Amino acid sequence: MLWDGCDALACPVLVLRGEASPGLPRGTLATMCARRPGVEAVEFAGIGHAPALMDRAQIDVVAAFLAGASAA
Repeated sequence: MLWDGCDALACPVLVLRGEASPGLPRGTLATMCARRPGVEAVEFAGIGHAPALMDRAQIDVVAAFLAGASAA
């Protein structure tokens, strides 16, 4: 089921992963990126499942992605 949804996406995708995420293993993310060219994946060190986007560096990653997606 996960792969059906992933394969059907027709828009730019940014996946944010915490380094210590128990919910999104690195192998699953690698498969996602291999199946769907154009998926941009960013891993944040010292973070659990997903970043809270309270840190400027994390916010900057999202802002840059959105700026690039809107220019495409």
